[in-house]
Amino acid sequence: MKLAFQIALRFLTSNKSQAILITLGIAIGISVQIFIGSLIEGLQIDLLDTTIGNVSQVTITAGKRNEPLKDYKDIESFIIDEYDTVSGLSPTLTEGGFMLYDNNFDQMLYRGFELLSADKIYDFSNAILPGGSMPKENEVLMGAALANNNEVSIGDTITLITAERETIDVVVTGFIDLKVASLNELWVVGNLDIARKLFNYEENEVTAIEMQII
Repeated sequence: MKLAFQIALRFLTSNKSQAILITLGIAIGISVQIFIGSLIEGLQIDLLDTTIGNVSQVTITAGKRNEPLKDYKDIESFIIDEYDTVSGLSPTLTEGGFMLYDNNFDQMLYRGFELLSADKIYDFSNAILPGGSMPKENEVLMGAALANNNEVSIGDTITLITAERETIDVVVTGFIDLKVASLNELWVVGNLDIARKLFNYEENEVTAIEMQII
């Protein structure tokens, strides 16, 4: 090791210009490697945020298919108390049906949420197109493509219909662009109360609890 160091030192001191050039080359090479590493890491983070940043990463449902998840608030409390890695948590009541507006009849998927909680996952407030606003009681957001296909405008009243022909009238307060064509063509988003009235769920029932983790 000592011999190798002496040979390297003699080589570097024998030609100072060459030594400076070699040192500069090594420094540039290391800088490029650090830059490329940082760039790749940043692209990975951006890719994750783009692909799964605004969706549920963990979803809890009932043990049997098509059964509601009961006493969901107790489950929420347990998750919050036991897992500090959960960054967003929202109950949801999701059911398929149809929408009717001015003789236009189309398929839709109703997503009922506690909207303040769901906004931490889906970022609805920033997905609303200009002119729209977050919905309140008896109000909904519509996927931009669904609204466009059926010529719905902000402030219009649409009728939501179940397969059992239950109906409810709601006012559209805005359109959302969720960056996924299938969602924009199907989703109608509102609160849990609308879903409970329309699909006959009890106060303590939802279809799932959705989460994002740190």
